[in-house]
Amino acid sequence: MELRMYIPGTQQKDEEEDGGPDISAAQLFHDTIKEKADIGQVSGESIVIFHEVLVSTPRGRYDIHMFPNFLRLHGKTYDYKVPYNTISRLFLLPRADEQNISLVVNLDPPIRQGQTRYPFLVLVFSRDEAMTAELNLDEETLSTKYEGKLAKSHDSLAHQVVSNVFRGLIGKNIARPSPNFAARSQDPSHPVKCSMKAIQGELYFLEKSIFFLSKQPYLINYNDIYNIVFTRLGGGMASGKTIDLRIEPKAGSDVTFSSIAKGEKDQIEEFLTSKNIRVKTEAADEAMAVDLGSDDDDDDEDMRSADSEEEKPKVRTGGGDDDEDSSEGFPSLKFRCGVTNVVI
Repeated sequence: MELRMYIPGTQQKDEEEDGGPDISAAQLFHDTIKEKADIGQVSGESIVIFHEVLVSTPRGRYDIHMFPNFLRLHGKTYDYKVPYNTISRLFLLPRADEQNISLVVNLDPPIRQGQTRYPFLVLVFSRDEAMTAELNLDEETLSTKYEGKLAKSHDSLAHQVVSNVFRGLIGKNIARPSPNFAARSQDPSHPVKCSMKAIQGELYFLEKSIFFLSKQPYLINYNDIYNIVFTRLGGGMASGKTIDLRIEPKAGSDVTFSSIAKGEKDQIEEFLTSKNIRVKTEAADEAMAVDLGSDDDDDDEDMRSADSEEEKPKVRTGGGDDDEDSSEGFPSLKFRCGVTNVVI
């Protein structure tokens, strides 16, 4: 819920001192509430700040302030406070464009922007972007509280620096694509391009879960999967190059990923089988398709022969006025004018 108030006028900040600076009554009211409720933007100094980080979900560029117990996303329009105990998982996923790497933060409960919920934060870094960071922590704190998992100084690629700081402060391991899964490029980190409904994205096979990275990310654990079914196989030109993968969870609705390259099927099936997941294939019966096609052809020929018989012209026999006057579809009209009969 959002509450907006209009407070007109100005007022001295310190009423006990005459001649003090005047500020708006609204600003004074704002500062008073923050002081009384102790809800300032930060509580103490931040450990480190990552400036102008590109975030695709929720979209924008944010300064990320890391504190001992929470992080804060500070953007031009919105600010979010994320306690570390609401972060359930971290993922580091190379993108299919081979230019970017995403650090994905899984939130439970999700953050909100109006009526929209964001269960994932998706941070995007260039593969070649370098970064240096100095943590505002002494050596004793690093060795005792964080057990040597954090270094005071970081100088490396941006995604490595940020992911290492996240892992050390949050205390969560970072999941990566499974090295046992190799797609067509023989690169274990290469994702599978596909679509979920009208949303294009990339499918990652991790050690314990499947992750679909898009504008609306989707995550499911292998333990929660009842069946995985490959569909649209061997059934015509439209499905000749791509297949669909349908996930049937133990609870909830099925989810289908479409437009997967057909060459990915063997690697995906082999990997899922190694995870003790039941994999089925719904292949179209080509023989049945041929039989149905021949039956249709026979029906078409029967229809054409029936139509040809119906269209045969009728043979006229005999003579007389009725035969001469029988124009197709038009009755004969006769007018009597005096003694002469006129036939039209």
